[in-house]
Amino acid sequence: RNFKREEIDYRQETIWETRVLTDTETRLVSELTFDAVDKIGGNFAGDSLQADTGALFIQAGNNVNLTGNIRAGQQAEIKAGSTLNIEGYLPEGAEVPAIAEINAVQGIDLIAGSNLNIADSAKVEVSGTGADLSFKSGQTMTLGGELIATGQGAFWAGSNINLSGKITAPELIDIQAGNAELGGAQDGAVSADSETLLRAKGTSGQISISAGEYG
Repeated sequence: RNFKREEIDYRQETIWETRVLTDTETRLVSELTFDAVDKIGGNFAGDSLQADTGALFIQAGNNVNLTGNIRAGQQAEIKAGSTLNIEGYLPEGAEVPAIAEINAVQGIDLIAGSNLNIADSAKVEVSGTGADLSFKSGQTMTLGGELIATGQGAFWAGSNINLSGKITAPELIDIQAGNAELGGAQDGAVSADSETLLRAKGTSGQISISAGEYG
C-alpha cells in the first residue's frame, strides 16, 4: 500500500480591518446678537466742511478735534502734529451722541504725530470704487465707530492699536501695531473688545494683523 506524504506549512498573518468610529463632539461658539432699543439722539444739520468737487486738506501743528461732518468730492487728508480726535457730539437732553462723519470719494488719509482716536460716535467712509482708507499714528491708535473702504484699509501705529468698532474693506484690512516706520521701538500690541468686527468680503479679501517685533 502506497502512502503519499503531504507537508503543511503554518504562518501568521495580520488581517487589518478598517472601521469608522463615530462619537459626539461638543463645540462652544459665540453668537453675536443685537437688541433694538429706543433712545433719544440727534444728527448734525449739515456739513461743517465741504468740498463738493475737489479735495480737502486739514493740517495742524498740534491737536485736531473734529465733532461734525466733513465731505470731499475727491480725496480728504487730515494731519495733526500731535493728537487727532474724531467723535460725535452729545446734545443736551440726548442719550446717544450725533455721529461725526467724514466722507470722501477717492480716499481718506488720517495722520497723527502721536495719538489717533476714532470714537464709537464716528464714521469714516469712502464711496468711490476701489477707494482706500489710510490711518497712521506715531504712538497709539483707537479705532471705534464704523470705518468703510471700497478698496483697502491700512491702519498703522508706532505703538498699541485698540479695536472697538466695525472695519469694512473688500480687498485688504492691514493692522500694524509697533510699526517700524512710525515708532522706532517697534513695541506695540493689538487688542480688541466685543464690539470689534472686521470684514474683508472681496473675492480675494484678506485680513492681516501684526504686533511689534518686541512687544
